[in-house]
Amino acid sequence: MLVAPPVAQADGTTSVAATCAGIPLIGSLDSSVDITANDSVDPVAVGGTVDLTTQVPVPVGDVPITATITEGKIVTPIPADVAIDDVTFTASSFSGASWAISGSNVVATLTGSVSIGGSNPPPTMPDVTVRATVGGAPRTISWKVPTSIVVKGNAGIFGNFTATCTPSDLSTVLVTTTVVAANAVPEATDQTVAVAHGTPTPIVLAGTDGDGDPLAYAVATPPAHGTLSGTAPSLTYAPAPGYAGPDAFTFTVSDGKATDTGTVSIEVAEAPDTAPGAPTIDGVDILGQGAATVRWSAPGDDGGQPITGYEVHVVQGATETDLGPVGPTAGELTTTDLVDGVAATFRVAATNDVGTGAFADAAPVTTRWWLPWTSGTKAVDELFTWMAARPPTSAERTSWLAQLGAGTKTTADLIAFLREQADATTNVDPTVRLYSAYLTRIPDAGGLNFWLGRRRAGWTLSRISSNFAASSEFIRRYGSMTNRKFVENIYANVLERSGDAAGITYWTGQLDARKKSRGQVMINFSESSEYKRKQAGNVSAAVVYLHVLGRAPTIAQRTAFIEAVGADGFTATVRALLRTPTFADRAG
Repeated sequence: MLVAPPVAQADGTTSVAATCAGIPLIGSLDSSVDITANDSVDPVAVGGTVDLTTQVPVPVGDVPITATITEGKIVTPIPADVAIDDVTFTASSFSGASWAISGSNVVATLTGSVSIGGSNPPPTMPDVTVRATVGGAPRTISWKVPTSIVVKGNAGIFGNFTATCTPSDLSTVLVTTTVVAANAVPEATDQTVAVAHGTPTPIVLAGTDGDGDPLAYAVATPPAHGTLSGTAPSLTYAPAPGYAGPDAFTFTVSDGKATDTGTVSIEVAEAPDTAPGAPTIDGVDILGQGAATVRWSAPGDDGGQPITGYEVHVVQGATETDLGPVGPTAGELTTTDLVDGVAATFRVAATNDVGTGAFADAAPVTTRWWLPWTSGTKAVDELFTWMAARPPTSAERTSWLAQLGAGTKTTADLIAFLREQADATTNVDPTVRLYSAYLTRIPDAGGLNFWLGRRRAGWTLSRISSNFAASSEFIRRYGSMTNRKFVENIYANVLERSGDAAGITYWTGQLDARKKSRGQVMINFSESSEYKRKQAGNVSAAVVYLHVLGRAPTIAQRTAFIEAVGADGFTATVRALLRTPTFADRAG
């Protein structure tokens, strides 16, 4: 016999009493249908979307005849102030599925050729998911049973039939969905704050919320010419030393559901004219016996008047010697009159028309070229070992000790020399580039030393590249991509540009044809002249930090190194690193 469609009680399965008519051989019958229905979200805000998923069985049972269903229609009422956006169907015994809006109902139509009755198994019905946008006021939506389920088909000698099942109680609710008011978006309050020159100033962030929800504040973009301290919304803005003019930062205000962004505009007042601040001591270079150069940068605060010159002193023991005034554009001064073995402290002060400012004192130095090593031999041996993984030959040691002792070369010159040797160009630099090409990061010291050990032991770059390609870190980044997407990402991440169509097609073809592995393709990019040129500064910074300082640079340190090389040259930049306390701890 044919059975009517399924019943409900709220979210889940509801047993619905129904009357079916037009059933072949049987005619009419009273039955029940188990209808499964669930909503995707509850509650849902006004203006939000909710998915209603139902499964309605087709009337089928144990009639002794075989019939073929060609069409089934399920007519379901649409609740008030609900707009149907889409209807989707899962796979079923029916070959076709469509939907339409008819008045205040949504009609789901299934088509195909589905055999029922006799020994045929019950057909598989689809899950029907209705996506709807909820309008109107806060309330409870009742999703009710279908008003009718109509099945059309052919019952052989009994001819074509149309069976209609109608629920006995059309007010039966399958699912209820709670509709709540839409959240009122908080509003950040912009403000303008006047700040006295060089004076930290409190700032309290503000915002409003139409719902009265508690608000949370956070800084979004910091100021360009000052710093913020404290915990939002109570902050303190401190202008950068010597800065005057406009500044600003943005902040967010959130009620936990929505966020708005506000701006605090700042105007830092001009400073009164004063004597200049202390210069910045950039470092002291020991040049050889009795000779050293002190270097400095202009003070950040010129007192409101142009710098007219500098006074430079040096203190050794109890004697402070005036090395004479220098002009306003000078940034260094060299003396050859130091006493070897006696600590020397250079002092520099800036002068303007108001007067001479405070002295800046350099760290004490003693004129021995090999500091901070314990000896010249130790210095040369360690630099060769760090940079080339080998001690110097006897001839190399003798030559460099003579040049360094005479003051014609510095330890930075030795590092520059080692960076130009074959070990650096064929072993070190290509391995560093593999890290940036494969993993887009600076090598860690342990990892780089491991692979350099392999490279120096005879491993080819291709073999090392294959290991990178098989690494979990690389696979996590590229493994799930198609070959074409992989090539496009290499252009974007390695060469930092969009790939040309011909190049992308070529390398994708090489991968698709298995002529090249991903590791081999990567080598062609990491060792290309374009990539070498783009990575030259990054590689140089990484190698100097890793080999000389024994640690990887941060991104900020790498950037600063590259900028310093561009401004001052490689050896001057390296000399600055050799004077840091970190390096002093490392040198033997």
